[in-house]
Amino acid sequence: MFDLKLREVSNGLSAKERGVADYIIANKQSLKNMSIQTLAKANDVSTTTILRLCHKLGYQGFSDLKIDLITASGSSKQDNVLQEDINLDDSIETVNGKIHLIEKSSIDETHAMMNSEQLAKSQ
Repeated sequence: MFDLKLREVSNGLSAKERGVADYIIANKQSLKNMSIQTLAKANDVSTTTILRLCHKLGYQGFSDLKIDLITASGSSKQDNVLQEDINLDDSIETVNGKIHLIEKSSIDETHAMMNSEQLAKSQ
């Protein structure tokens, strides 16, 4: 989810925010045990820069970003399955399972990207 959110806002990030985002992508596993202060120090930025990045990505704070990364890594097995192609020799059950995971993932990603405040304003 983090990667999708990052793609959406990447043009609006400052150079420092982009640097932090790149660091997060490269260090997703170790980030789970990092504090905001440690992340700031590793990137030579202030904690305010990290909070600004979190808000631009739609998170309420750094903890929400970490929760999203932890949740996403928990479903990494599913993500690997989603990357599999449907092969001619796949059974009907296998094809059905792959399509189900792709469709479910698409719905989950769409739901996660929805912004209730923006939807309310558009009415």
